[in-house]
This record gives sequence, C-alpha cells and structure tokens, in this order.
Amino acid sequence: MKNLNKFDVGLYIRQNKNKRKDYSIYCCIKINEHRPKEICVWSSINKLDWDMGRGIPKKHSDDLIKLALYLDKIKTQLTAIYLDLRLKGDQVSAPAIKNIYLGKGKADYSILQLIDKAVEKYKSELAPSSLKNYRATRDYVMAFCQAKYKTGDVLLKFLSYSFMGEIKTYILTNPLKPNDPCSNNGCMKHLERLKK
Repeated sequence: MKNLNKFDVGLYIRQNKNKRKDYSIYCCIKINEHRPKEICVWSSINKLDWDMGRGIPKKHSDDLIKLALYLDKIKTQLTAIYLDLRLKGDQVSAPAIKNIYLGKGKADYSILQLIDKAVEKYKSELAPSSLKNYRATRDYVMAFCQAKYKTGDVLLKFLSYSFMGEIKTYILTNPLKPNDPCSNNGCMKHLERLKK
C-alpha cells in the first residue's frame, strides 16, 4: 500500500496591527514536514469568541455558529482539493493547494467557454450574420457533447484526437433544423470556426 501524505488543515487566530487590536482567523495547510502555507479566511474576531484549544469559534451566538459552519466549509474545500490532486496523480504540496483554493491554479477551460471567448473577441470585427454562424457552431458542439458525453459541455483536457472526426460526423448526420441539413462545405466551416 502506498504511503499517504500527512495532510492537516488547522485554524488559529493572530492579532491584527490595527487600532481595534482585534484578531484575524488563519487557515494553515500542512503536508508532511514541509513548510505550511497560511490563508487569512476571516478578518475580524474578538479573542474571547475563539476557543484556543479546539481551534474553532465558541458557539454562543448565531453569528459565531454561522462562522463555524463557514470555516468547516473552507476546511472541506481544502481537503477536497488535496484528495483531487492525489487522485489525479499531480504534485501535492501546500502551495499548490493554496493556489488552487485562491483560484491561481491551472485554468481548466471547457470547449464552450473557449467558443464564448472567441465570440467576444471577434464580436466587434464580424458582421451579425457571421456571429450567427459562430452561435450555430456553438449549438452543434453543445448538442454533440450532450449526445456523446451526456453533458452540455466538456473540459478540454478530456478531449481526444478523434473529437474532430466525431463532431464532423455528428454535424453531417444531425442537423440543427430538421429541414436544413448541413452540407460538407458548411460542416468544414463549422470545424474551421471550432479550430480558431
């Protein structure tokens, strides 16, 4: 059996250097013996409202109960990121988990997101009829993803070499409008827009 990384997420408070002298809540991500990474997750709490031994807020008001639930959610999200990295076989480190949590990790784009970005990019350059063609390409891709992957969209990292051939066949055999099938020339135009 593989030796699992020792992973821990802890919460603690640290005094702010402001006039109020209140405390901020920090989340500390630790993996094995490597240097931990911290994230400030809450900016102001009274020291009397914090249970130092358990590392959680004392639950003597509704606001503190909500804060405790919020902090549990953060710990759960960080643990999910850790497990996801382990399952993917990616490098597991405290900085990687922190960056993914903060949205600084690798961006996983879907094919429809990229088509939408292309439409936004070319919107000022193209005529309305050309934009209509981009929307038709988007509709074909969405219908194909729904038929093949059972979702309306798919991440680029899950696409294979055969995707273009399969979508070409789909476009030729499954018209958007029943009375207006796509010809080979029209299909090639859709594939050209998709490659952009």
